[in-house]
Order: sequence, then C-alpha cells, then structure tokens
Amino acid sequence: MVVAGRFFLPQKADDPTAGLLPAQILFARLCVKIETDACAITAQAGLPMTATPTLDLYFFPTPNGQKITIMLEECELPYRIIPVHIGRGEQHQADYLKINPNNKIPSLVDRAAPGGPLTLFESGAILWYLAEKTGKFCPRDLHGRYDALKWVMWQMSSIGPTAGQALFFRGLSEPVAIATDRFTKEMARLFGVMERALGGHEYLAGEYSVADIATFSWVRAYEERVPTLHEYPRVRDWLRRIAARPAVQKGLESGSEIRSK
Repeated sequence: MVVAGRFFLPQKADDPTAGLLPAQILFARLCVKIETDACAITAQAGLPMTATPTLDLYFFPTPNGQKITIMLEECELPYRIIPVHIGRGEQHQADYLKINPNNKIPSLVDRAAPGGPLTLFESGAILWYLAEKTGKFCPRDLHGRYDALKWVMWQMSSIGPTAGQALFFRGLSEPVAIATDRFTKEMARLFGVMERALGGHEYLAGEYSVADIATFSWVRAYEERVPTLHEYPRVRDWLRRIAARPAVQKGLESGSEIRSK
C-alpha cells in the first residue's frame, strides 16, 4: 500500500523525458527495459512480484472504505491510497466528481485494466470487481457465486445503510428518539437474519468470501458503538473469526492515519 498526496493536487501529464539530454533518455529507457525483463523472468519462475501499484484507491477510513482495503490486503494486490477527507468536504471537489459523480468514497481506478483504465465507485461494485479480477473470495460454481452475490447485495441495501443511520441519530447532540428507535430495531432484525444464516456454517455464503468482507466493517463499527452481539452468539463468533485474520487487521490499519491529518 502506498499513500499518495491529496487527489485534488494538479496532475501533470507532461512527457516524463521532457528536458532530459539524449543520453539521459537512453539510460531511462534502458532501465525500463531491464525492469520489464526482470519482471518477466520473475513471473516465469513463479516468484512473487513487487509491482508498482496500478490500483488507485480514493479513500477515507470509514466502514465503506475499509471494505476495500481489507479486500485488497486479502487479495495481496499492491495499491495506492489517494486520501479524500470527507470531513473537509473533499468529496465535493470538481476533480473528484469526475471520478465519482455520487461524491462519496470509496472509488477505485485500475490503470492496468484490459482496454484501458477502469473507474469504479460503490463499494459493492469494487469488491465484486476485485473478486473477479483475482478469482479470490468468490465461489466459481453458479450456486455458490450467486449465494455470495446475494449477501453482498443484502449488505449494500440493508446492513450498511441501517447501521449508518442508527449511528448517525445516536450521535446527535439531541437524539431523535423515533429515528434512533426505528434503526436500532431494524439492526436487531438484521442481526437476527445473520444469526439464522450462520446456523449451518461459519460464513455467510458457506466459505469465507466477498460477502463477509462486505459485511464485516459495518457490523464491527456498530458493535463498537452499540454492543449488541452478546444476544447473537453466532454473529459475535463470526465477527471475531474475521477480525483475527492478518489481512483484515492490515486492511483496518491501512490509511487509518488519514483521519487525523
């Protein structure tokens, strides 16, 4: 993971060899060729590659952003974080709206995608793309694949929005009782859905998958603020299993310092 400068700094697209002497240009090209050849040899030998990141993640450390850093760490993909500080309104900057017209985070640009750079927004779409790109954390058979997909959609439409609203209304200096009660009760219902789903296996779609990665960060955020899972032991154990994964811990830590900058 590489943390880049703020996204709204001017990005120059000048010729990188501009101003160089012919001998310097020749040397630069030679270095590129050596690096390319070395990468090819490394790949043929089946050795791990330390490639320059081609994935740009526009990010702030919220549950939606953390879904993506966790997935990237789980997939062992190199990536560059470009901070978008939503507390300062940077998601409304004109340059960022070109990437994400919905002015939210996260967004992902894959500069090495087939056919040219691919720009994605909405965390569920990004997760699914990364699962397809790597062939990881998504079952290959039809039934398993759509079992995972339906839980990703469930998270996007239910757990995420409901937890977000519940925490928002609880955090007001003057809480709105009717709203707090409504979203707290809905979270209880959703935890009940998870508790039943985890009755026959350890993860939402059977095996650990993109469905669990999508859901984990919001359940974790809600449990930290509103301890509830003692009433849902299967969900509690599910949360602990995922939190213990080294890649999940790295994903939660990745870019966490941006909040205090």
